[in-house]
Amino acid sequence: MDHAEAIEVPAERRPFRLGDAIALVAAAALAMAGYRAVGPPHQVLQRPGAWPVIPTALSLALLPYQLSRRDDRRRMAGGCPGLWAHAAAAVPVAIRCAVGAAELTLMWALMAVDEPMPFRPGRMARMLLAYDVFEHPADRAFAVALAWAALGLAGRWRPERSWDDRLGRAVGLFWLASPAIDLVVDRLAD
Repeated sequence: MDHAEAIEVPAERRPFRLGDAIALVAAAALAMAGYRAVGPPHQVLQRPGAWPVIPTALSLALLPYQLSRRDDRRRMAGGCPGLWAHAAAAVPVAIRCAVGAAELTLMWALMAVDEPMPFRPGRMARMLLAYDVFEHPADRAFAVALAWAALGLAGRWRPERSWDDRLGRAVGLFWLASPAIDLVVDRLAD
């Protein structure tokens, strides 16, 4: 018996639960925080790199929720592409956050050598969210494409009829289209 046969994925449709609603509210709160970090609401649409806030927030809010549930981890191991889209989109965001935090900390340390200045983590977090996380949708498109290609090549592409898998596939398709969307938004901004 190989590994693919050992994983049982429930065949029935997964119902929408209270925890799912809470996760979606958390995604909305994260999106609002992202918009606030990017700038005032009337300037967000004028800034070309601010448009990926909502799909990034969906992925970042739903991924920990998915990973905390045993059934969702089993579904993910079974090849549920929508759940993999959130994980794939979160990886470049985590890498950009780590690199951006290191850069900002180094910048603060170098500036503090000449003149002592207070360390303000809130300001650094806003700078990190505004400049590193939301302005690079192509890396998330590449990560989703790689994850989905790996699922397909391994023969593990098994979409489900559940709301979270469908939402994840929609967000994944959005990320795949994001380089073209980014190009159009940049052209319209000029």
